[in-house]
Amino acid sequence: MEYSAADVVRPELGMSQGSLRLRRLQKFIESKGLEALLFVPGVDGKYNTGSAQAIAYILQGTSNRDVVDSCHLGTDLEDSVLLVRRDGVSLYSPKAAVTEDVRELLSQRVPNLQLFRPTELEAADPDLIDETKLGSFIQMLRGISSVGIPFVMPPADNAGQQNPPDPMVLEKWPLLQAYGLEGVGKSGFFTQNFKATDVHQALHNHVYRELDGHAVEHVVGEGAATLLQHWYEMIRALGHKAPRAAAADMTERQLAEPLLGYFSYGMLRPAPGVSKAVTMMPRIVFGARTNSDSAVSEAVTLGAAPGPGSRSGGTEVIALLHLLARVCKHVPCQCSGAHALHFVAEAADPRGPLRAARTYFLSTGALTRNMFADPSEEVQEGYDFSTSTAGWRADDALLLMRLYTAVVMAARAAMEHFALQAEATVMSARAVAMEALAQRCGEMGVALPALQQQAKFALWQCDHLNNVTGQAVRGSRQLKVIRLSVSDIQSSVTGQLLGGVVYADTFLDIPPLGQHPPLLLNLTEQAPALAAFNALGVEAAAALRAARTFAAIAVAGPSAAAAEEAADSAAVSAAAAARAERRARQQR
Repeated sequence: MEYSAADVVRPELGMSQGSLRLRRLQKFIESKGLEALLFVPGVDGKYNTGSAQAIAYILQGTSNRDVVDSCHLGTDLEDSVLLVRRDGVSLYSPKAAVTEDVRELLSQRVPNLQLFRPTELEAADPDLIDETKLGSFIQMLRGISSVGIPFVMPPADNAGQQNPPDPMVLEKWPLLQAYGLEGVGKSGFFTQNFKATDVHQALHNHVYRELDGHAVEHVVGEGAATLLQHWYEMIRALGHKAPRAAAADMTERQLAEPLLGYFSYGMLRPAPGVSKAVTMMPRIVFGARTNSDSAVSEAVTLGAAPGPGSRSGGTEVIALLHLLARVCKHVPCQCSGAHALHFVAEAADPRGPLRAARTYFLSTGALTRNMFADPSEEVQEGYDFSTSTAGWRADDALLLMRLYTAVVMAARAAMEHFALQAEATVMSARAVAMEALAQRCGEMGVALPALQQQAKFALWQCDHLNNVTGQAVRGSRQLKVIRLSVSDIQSSVTGQLLGGVVYADTFLDIPPLGQHPPLLLNLTEQAPALAAFNALGVEAAAALRAARTFAAIAVAGPSAAAAEEAADSAAVSAAAAARAERRARQQR
């Protein structure tokens, strides 16, 4: 399965989710000992960002990082006023379409719903419409003495110290100023009649950061789909060059460009409360450089990337790929071979906690024999397959693939344990991962790594502002990231350092509800667990030679240029043919 921009879908807020969000705010009011929450966006609230965020969250279904970015509402909602009480909701809006939309969204599940709007005559007169808004505002507040208002904004990027809340800033809001005019509201200023409490940060900590069904729809339909779209662009970038010589000149930065560009663009605009200190930055590193978790993408080419001193070969890798296909369901396998035998790719959503990491291979561990070659022509050319591939072996490629397969299966076993087993903790999930890793290594005949020194396990959770809130807690309404790696892998042939392998996914554990069992939602599982490319060296040369011979036969009387172009097309389409064959097997 591949992703494109057409797969990115923004879900709409329905009655069920809208009423649940309202109920969450009402519980928040009770927990803070308040009587109501007041939100005044637009010019009458001095363009209060917190009010805009709250109204967008309740009425427009804004979720996750988009809540922070909702600094200004559309013209339909800028002149509205929203008051959420423990037992009901009051809304003023000069737009008839807005009040009708809110009635449709909330009326069936919110018994105490008050909707205020001017008449056609009042709407036509600027003075009358202001009087109507002020009168509606006064009527909303009857019987209320304490309100929560999100009037203190945190500094951008959490820089500097935040001043303590000063309710007097509210007296600068035009609507609240008008309340204190003689003959309008109660005598005295607004803050003299109402106890005003700042709730900006509390709303983010206890409401917005808690995932609900609609927020998860946003993560799946927008965040995950966009991340996977750029992930597949990265795969295609290498697939279009391998096994041709151009692959050797591709650098880590060039291959990582779809992931790095997506992340950098999303981080350009600072947002209040959002930290730029991001865990698991996007990167791609080749060969032995995969041994360091702190290595970043550099101008290191595939051809110059550090790798083992010898190559290895064999057809046993095919059985290994089938095993991983059954476990992970998604294994696009192109062709491969290289000086560095593998690379690690890590991706991050700049606007949320989505993270993914995979280890992909620059060798399939098998040589492509030229089934269409004319032996006499090869003799004339002085080419001999056995001589050209002498000394080629697949031991190291198989070692890395086996160990990575064990890492994938161990990480997924730990993820399932944490999400589905009652009383599961990070420590118990780590124990499951280490046990599964040892078991899989034994089954595949791989020397067990020194788990305490070489294996690294991490399981954390993040909020909507990209902040790591600590170790994962089962049942919390935040996304979790699991990451398992094994480093210091040595060549079984030369003893040289091969590097490390890494696997990571972002998931959500859904607690049991009534008769429904707990569920695991893996948000990044569509990123292929394994991919292999004929990229460099002996394998790439053999694969390219076979593709060109086939193209010369398939194209009737081609010119040299046409044959070259057809050969390149045949090499590029190998991955598509493999994927089609795999899909057919799965359908059968």
